[in-house]
Amino acid sequence: MYDLAIIGAGPGGYIAAIRAAQLGASVVLIEKDSLGGTCLNRGCIPSKTLLCAADHINSLKKFSKYGIFASYEGVDFLKLMKRKDITILKLQKGIENLLKANKITVIKGEATVVSADQIVVNDEKIKFKNMIIATGSQPCDLPNIKRDGGFIMNSDDILQLKGLPKSLLIVGSGAIGIEWARIFSSLGVDVTITDIADKLSPASDVSISQYIQDEFKKNKIRTVLSANIENIEGNTVKLSTKEELTPDKILIAAGRKPDLGFVSELGLKTQRGYVSVDSNFKTSIDNIYAIGDINGIMQLAHVASHQGVSAVEHILLQKNASIDYTAIPFVIYGKPEIASVGQTESDDAKVSIFPLNILGKSVADDETEGFVKVIAKNNLITGAHIVAKEASSLIHVLALAIKEKIEINALHEFIFAHPTYSEGIQEAILGLDSKALHLLPLEAD
Repeated sequence: MYDLAIIGAGPGGYIAAIRAAQLGASVVLIEKDSLGGTCLNRGCIPSKTLLCAADHINSLKKFSKYGIFASYEGVDFLKLMKRKDITILKLQKGIENLLKANKITVIKGEATVVSADQIVVNDEKIKFKNMIIATGSQPCDLPNIKRDGGFIMNSDDILQLKGLPKSLLIVGSGAIGIEWARIFSSLGVDVTITDIADKLSPASDVSISQYIQDEFKKNKIRTVLSANIENIEGNTVKLSTKEELTPDKILIAAGRKPDLGFVSELGLKTQRGYVSVDSNFKTSIDNIYAIGDINGIMQLAHVASHQGVSAVEHILLQKNASIDYTAIPFVIYGKPEIASVGQTESDDAKVSIFPLNILGKSVADDETEGFVKVIAKNNLITGAHIVAKEASSLIHVLALAIKEKIEINALHEFIFAHPTYSEGIQEAILGLDSKALHLLPLEAD
């Protein structure tokens, strides 16, 4: 009998397995597909590999400013996709080595529930004291669009393309849609993105949505908002705005839904389509926990990992989870990166915005697009939104300030290195009290 059985080896499951092994538990980790889950195999990592290529292409356009002579002659798409596969395999091997080093039993196969303390995998009965379900999520379909994996694709299908389409319609402008629009536009594809909402990246702060709108316009990515697809006849797409499009391919990027196949066998309680859990990720069955996308709290890989550690420590150490969801950063990748944490702008909050085009480092790098925006109430940072070359790293300074409730006057005393992009954070924080040092006084505007 194992101390812990974990179903799903994505960023929630395999991290939970490692933490449990560190605490001396006997662990079996069951995965029906590939180690690393969606994030490594069909999400975060492959898309970032392709985004890296897109960034290199965009950088080439700036070389002449620095006296560097180079020309872009196109992309070998199959070679790029091979690079994506090599990256995935390398990281899979890394996870495999970690699990082996931690003496975790890994079984590839689909689990079937026998009881609350026993499952069957590949005809093998496995008994356990506790179980963590980390089966993740899968791309959502749209009710009136039948995906065929060819003309109409989801984010899994698009990673299997053998060539670049001439034109692409992306349905949905969340992080997945925005990132794929950036990738394909940089690779020379004619991109149109549509959303039923009235702004791009609907969950983002208004300044982020406006920035993306402006960026897309500059890069000739067409946007059609407050629209949905009424029907598709052949390759003609009819929108609710009465516009008709004839793309080579359609990408459905309408979010993700939890993989509940395993859950239904157990009869676990659900709410809004997700597994119901308490603050320690325990389900309606006392020895079974659910982490990551399947519980619907926050669908991010880093959240799944942290929930996995917390669930394990509750099982083995009786330690209560203490995750502050207001301080978890969210990133949209591409050039420049877009990162957010905490609250968006509201009428009763202080707001300070510092543009990057006057920072020494950003001017030297010719990376002047973007800004640092901080939101505060009662002398505390409550939200931050950054558009910058290194936004995915910069945001953690402000996430830490939110989590630790560091008062703004104390942040004034922190010294940031020069020249760095992080000076934009310093200036934005100073700006909350009209003390920004590199902005003209308001009366001088």
